[in-house]
Amino acid sequence: VETKKSIVGDAMTRWLTTTTLGSSIGLKETLATKNNVQNIEAMALTSDEWTVSGLENAEMAENSEDPEESRTFLDRAVFCFEQAKDVTLGRRARLHRSSVLFRLRVS
Repeated sequence: VETKKSIVGDAMTRWLTTTTLGSSIGLKETLATKNNVQNIEAMALTSDEWTVSGLENAEMAENSEDPEESRTFLDRAVFCFEQAKDVTLGRRARLHRSSVLFRLRVS
């Protein structure tokens, strides 16, 4: 923990947030993520935890037989992916939600 900003601290943060695990085998997960420590609500969950929560909601939407319930789960998934700043998963959840909304209108 640093008490004031330093060049070494910035370099370490940059390395931790850009170095990927298993880059030689194609994994793209970084060693660390940045969190806004000034925003207490955002600190409730880390980026990884928001992603997991989004995936859980997306899975529940997939398993639900009620389209309204699926839409609610997908709304939550989109929110979680936005909090995690995961553009790809957010796009996929929004697309899935659009599909559910279309099926609701057709039926």
